[in-house]
Order: sequence, then structure tokens, then C-alpha cells
Amino acid sequence: MSLMNKLQRLELPFDLETIKENIYDVAGVRVVAHSEMMSIKLVDALKQQDDLTVIAEKDYIKKILKKMVIEVITLSLKFQSFFI
Repeated sequence: MSLMNKLQRLELPFDLETIKENIYDVAGVRVVAHSEMMSIKLVDALKQQDDLTVIAEKDYIKKILKKMVIEVITLSLKFQSFFI
């Protein structure tokens, strides 16, 4: 259904040729593992596949860590200002 919606949004006809020529993100994979290193190894293994092409990556680990650091700094600042 989402493929049809995407074609409608792009104002393209719904046929196999149009899909082959215009739609590149037909499937996605989310790698979840028990450690950051294992996630990196799994992603690297997927990139080595001859029948897959990586179009885009999102590194949620870095995003989450950056958010955690910002929240800790904010909390620290709030804590310090409480005593001023």
C-alpha cells in the first residue's frame, strides 16, 4: 500500500516499469544487536552483499548518545542554577 501512496504522491503511474525506474527504497532493514560493535559488524556484512545496495543509513546510536550528552549538560546546568 505504501508503494502505491508514494507513486500517487509523485504523480507517477502504478506499473512495474515506473517502479523500477523511480522507486529505490522498496525494502528496509533495521539492525538491532546486543552491542554497538555487533551492530557495526552486521551493517558491514550487509554492505558486502552483492545483491543489496545501501541507499541511506541512519545511525541512531550516535543520535541517542548525542541527545543523552545534551540532556546531561542541561540537567547539570539546571542543578547548578538551583544553588545560585
